[in-house]
Amino acid sequence: MIRHMKGAFTATVLGTSVLGATLFTAPAIAADDCMQPREAVADEVRYVQTHLNVAALMCRGPRYQQFPALYNRFIRKNRHHLINGREAMISLVARLDVSLDTYLTRSFNRVSFESTRTDGFCDRALAALRQSVGSPDPLDMLPLLPVAYQPPANRCGYAGQAVTADARPNR
Repeated sequence: MIRHMKGAFTATVLGTSVLGATLFTAPAIAADDCMQPREAVADEVRYVQTHLNVAALMCRGPRYQQFPALYNRFIRKNRHHLINGREAMISLVARLDVSLDTYLTRSFNRVSFESTRTDGFCDRALAALRQSVGSPDPLDMLPLLPVAYQPPANRCGYAGQAVTADARPNR
């Protein structure tokens, strides 16, 4: 969570150095494998969280002063999605042959890097975050984020079906 501290906010961020675009891409799962529905949903929810975290840290100034409070509200509101998705994320990254910390750091770095190259990043991220307040599903924000989500593999089991963060696949 972001905390106000003497008019500014602080957070611990791992691996924020920009060393090259290759560090920002997630490793891919073997071509014959795919993300299970729970893994895909968990990865998407975590991406939304990561994206908003980057925005809350990078978007400064009076225009964006509500970012920390809105981000914290998003985290509190969606905490159960993040906690419930942890096991699926661990399963996913194990098949990617990376640690969860490494995977999340790469995602954070990619969004951070792309934010500097995306017109209106802060305004678009703030609009998405404001919309999240009224949405029961954090995945409603996915198409609104300024930096597009890139899954590490194809999804299996539900192509073309609508899936929410509360999806409980039968698998």
